[in-house]
Amino acid sequence: MTMAPKQVRHLVLNELLGEGRRGSVTVKGSRRESMFGAVNHYAYGESGGLDAAYSIPAGPPLGLELRGSFDTRNVQKSFVVLTNASSAPQDVVMILTNAKGAVIKQSGKLQRNIALAPHGHAAIDISGTVGGNATGLVRLQAETANVVTGWVMEKKGNEYVIPVPIR
Repeated sequence: MTMAPKQVRHLVLNELLGEGRRGSVTVKGSRRESMFGAVNHYAYGESGGLDAAYSIPAGPPLGLELRGSFDTRNVQKSFVVLTNASSAPQDVVMILTNAKGAVIKQSGKLQRNIALAPHGHAAIDISGTVGGNATGLVRLQAETANVVTGWVMEKKGNEYVIPVPIR
């Protein structure tokens, strides 16, 4: 799509992806730092009213080792959401540590291997692994630098969703 200088576009992607499906958006300007984008998520209740909304700014995948925090206090759930911006598959190693720095075992192992398809996505619920009332760190080791982006989504029912970047 072509945009005029200072033009704003709002695209509703549900119709393209399908309701409840995940996808990714690539934003490229004709000149460096000439574009800005954000993906806005809206959750509607049974009555049709807005229950929750949050926004994730567009940004390039940066780095080989990424880190972000999780928090399951206040009866909230933590999900790690990953996106592969590459046209090649990517293997990512995820290590979780608690607030004291001790590694939290995942299915009896110290790390979890996640295979991301080309331009693929993964959503991992880490709440059951880390337990309730816990805080700590998510560490990701990507196979290739500058192709994986991630967020920890802190969610409490239909009250709120807080996206925490993994950088």
